[in-house]
Amino acid sequence: MIVKSQGNGLSIAVGESKFSACSVDANSAPVSNARKQISSSVSRLRRLAAQHPLSARVRSKLAGALIRQIHLTDAGQQRADELKDLVQAAADPARPIAVEPESAGAIHVWSVDEGTDDAVVPGQPGAAPVYVHGRAATAAKLRELGGSGGLRETVLEIGAEGGSIMILRERKAGEDWRFQMKTDETALEDFLSEEDQGMNLVSQTGYVHSFHEALGLLNDRYPGWFCLYLLKVHPEFLDTVLLEVRKRGGPTEETRWRERLKEMKQTPAVQF
Repeated sequence: MIVKSQGNGLSIAVGESKFSACSVDANSAPVSNARKQISSSVSRLRRLAAQHPLSARVRSKLAGALIRQIHLTDAGQQRADELKDLVQAAADPARPIAVEPESAGAIHVWSVDEGTDDAVVPGQPGAAPVYVHGRAATAAKLRELGGSGGLRETVLEIGAEGGSIMILRERKAGEDWRFQMKTDETALEDFLSEEDQGMNLVSQTGYVHSFHEALGLLNDRYPGWFCLYLLKVHPEFLDTVLLEVRKRGGPTEETRWRERLKEMKQTPAVQF
């Protein structure tokens, strides 16, 4: 989300950023997927602009999301004050929120494939512009992120009932990668009883120093994870994940995951 101050309230636009190890252009699957996600997000966010008895609850979710994002930034005092005002405006039903149309957002697609060229496709009526970044631009951005305080990315994400399970990795400048598991069950919030409203539905483990250790955390807490629905896997760890799926779920589950990867346009380096 792109959240900005607007008068006494906020404006919200939606952007999407995709990473691919394959050659991409403005007509590739990552772009079409991003457009669908933006359309869905804009539709759901329009509830924030409505005045209804549950608006305070919906706004509190937005304020919580902003707070979680702020925790990942390294802001100075002036920026911290600006971010604080955004959180207060999000939580206050009396302060208006304008949800911008899809065309106000942007789609960035980053690729490390040599066949991807930098390109800009202006937004069509009702659609966000697309920015395709080739290998050189992608590598430069990764170096920039790694040198400006840290880089955080999703290694594996699988869909579970009520939310998702993720293995994340992050690296600060001059340090090695570290990994953690995170679960997000916020999709269940609408089904909770009044007594359970407000409970923490997002949790994460401490850090470990290898993907192998992170898989151990996943296996210990969710031993049947390989039966769930694959949402995302980092190309660097694709073959390792498939080996683990085969080890725990056998050829049937491995085949199912490979079919899902075909839908996602990802191809493992090794065929078993």
